[in-house]
Amino acid sequence: MSGTSLAIPGLASAVGVAVGARASSRIARATVTSLAALGEARLGTHRTPTMRAQALSATARDVCAIHALEIEVIGILPERPCILVANHVSYLDPLVILSQMPAAPIAKAEVADWPVIGPAARALGTNFVNRASVAARAVTLRRALAALHAGVSVLNFPEGTTTSGERLLPFHRGIFGAAMIANVPVVPLALTYDNRDLAWTGDATFLPHYWRLSTRRRARARLVARAAMWGRPTEQPVDFAARVRAAIAVSLDGHLRS
Repeated sequence: MSGTSLAIPGLASAVGVAVGARASSRIARATVTSLAALGEARLGTHRTPTMRAQALSATARDVCAIHALEIEVIGILPERPCILVANHVSYLDPLVILSQMPAAPIAKAEVADWPVIGPAARALGTNFVNRASVAARAVTLRRALAALHAGVSVLNFPEGTTTSGERLLPFHRGIFGAAMIANVPVVPLALTYDNRDLAWTGDATFLPHYWRLSTRRRARARLVARAAMWGRPTEQPVDFAARVRAAIAVSLDGHLRS
């Protein structure tokens, strides 16, 4: 395409305009979708934790569709309440997972301050956590237990931050202790994308990255759901976390650096 664009006067400019229009349209539609979800939540349409999780899942499906994000699921996602844990590559991760299954996600505190997205996510049951605060982490775990007791699954990214997808960080143990307390299984999820540019890491700012995503004709994600895992009677949460991490690493084999 680049060689043809240079050979035909004005074609490169026309292509650039078309790509920019695609991105602008998608961002506008995603914003309207998020605002609509926020409006319904504030009107009290979604009164129970289950209804909020279902509404968040529907919003995630809509946003994925707007951005032509195609998702291949390998394995079976559970129907009973559980804790979903996944490797963390991008802000797209919760959208990909929640589009396939309702859950109450745990997200870093900074997301709560994002325009439109933060308020909508909070209103629909997202649990924001400041990982630097021990007290905040304890509150988050209590809220996760409340969601599980209400019959709603919980989504967590136990690495605590995003990576390029080429490594898997150690897992924080807290959510695994919550699984053992609530007597629910943990379902390991391995998530990869067709292009490493979709990873959002380091000092990358959200808006420029989101604009580049929105210019893509389509994107593809692959989600591998492994068999549910239970904490063992005498097992410590840190050891349970290590077992789940190892299961995810197996599914990411070929993507991780040795």
